[in-house]
Amino acid sequence: MSVSASHDTGATLRRLRKVFSVGILGNVLTLLTNFLIPPLFIASLGTERYGAWLYLFTIPTSLAMFDLGVSAAFSTEVYKLHASGEREAAVRAFKTGVKVIGGLMLAVLAVSALIVGNRYLARGDGELHGTVILLCAYVLSGFMSELLSSSYKIAGLYHRFQSIGLVSKLAEIGALLALIPLNDFRLMALAMLAVRLISMAGSTFLALRLTPELSAGSWRGWTPFKHLVVPSLMYAVNPLIMFIALQVPLLIIAPSAGMAAVVAYTTVRTLTRLPLQISNQLSVSLYTEFTRLHAGAQHGTMHSLYRKGLWLIAGMFIAYALGGLLLGETVYALWLKQVPADFHILFAVLLCDAVFESFMRHRSSLSSATNQHARDTLFQLAAVGLSVGVMWVMAQSHTRLAEVVAPGTAITLLALAWAAMKTPKPRP
Repeated sequence: MSVSASHDTGATLRRLRKVFSVGILGNVLTLLTNFLIPPLFIASLGTERYGAWLYLFTIPTSLAMFDLGVSAAFSTEVYKLHASGEREAAVRAFKTGVKVIGGLMLAVLAVSALIVGNRYLARGDGELHGTVILLCAYVLSGFMSELLSSSYKIAGLYHRFQSIGLVSKLAEIGALLALIPLNDFRLMALAMLAVRLISMAGSTFLALRLTPELSAGSWRGWTPFKHLVVPSLMYAVNPLIMFIALQVPLLIIAPSAGMAAVVAYTTVRTLTRLPLQISNQLSVSLYTEFTRLHAGAQHGTMHSLYRKGLWLIAGMFIAYALGGLLLGETVYALWLKQVPADFHILFAVLLCDAVFESFMRHRSSLSSATNQHARDTLFQLAAVGLSVGVMWVMAQSHTRLAEVVAPGTAITLLALAWAAMKTPKPRP
């Protein structure tokens, strides 16, 4: 990716390469974890016990939605103000963010503890409820993470923040593998929480060293943050979009086409979403630079990067589509033996969904750089909702999987065309 007409181009591309490279390592680790860890757990715990662990983990994981997008909105605001030269405003925004997010985190933890405590009094399962409380604390301790990342962005070292997260994830996996033979969920959850707290402490210590001005001075008072309410809510809508796009179709397909169709849908979808590991990391990498470039009024470079990123994503998906249509059945047969009916139709439909998601994340990386992503988020929510709505309508009279899922693609293609042609233009 080459960009001209900016004296900062070289530094921009160096930062992009570092952030992208570390991010890809994280994605590779996630893929390896998803494919390799389950057999190891099952071998030590058995299927029932491993299923219980997964079930327990889903309960506190839902608490991540109660971040309400506040951390991401404040992080962008702090970074934008600092890059624009408004250092005092950035400091006030950072301190206000710490207080708002800290209060939110303690409130959610207190409510969670109260609910779990009441259930413990009713049922008395110490391992179950102790594990849930520890996992709740584990999830909630990450609320402050996104705000802390603003310090690394300011210092041009966001890749170091990513590296800390990568090392923390490796340590968590290592601790779990070491404790699995003890077959004690509370110890496993406690180990994960301990690693997370150590990681957060190290991340905070380094952040304070990189940008000591953010924490210096009085912590009294609040800076106005009414203008961040809508951006925060839009960040919070993203999990809802993913739920509608990924989970609701399964609830529609199961009654009409059967459980075999659910398996076919999810497995083909897994294949079509593999390029998202790269495209999403590209968008994450560009997001930080878009904020920096916008604050420096380097709009030409910013839009050039956006267009080049869009072409790169499009080219990658086109190549993947050709490979999938030619070799997809063969790969699927090697992986899961029995190829579902209408494989190529399913592959094309679900690949369109993946391309649309990738394009919208790329758009949001530009509009989110100035906390002006509300339009993009609501558009994606409407498009995904309408597409799934068409799927539900078709499921009322059809039982063949391809006939249920294909019609909604018309809406996805129209939305994709808009996302490709209309470049977001953040306001100064």
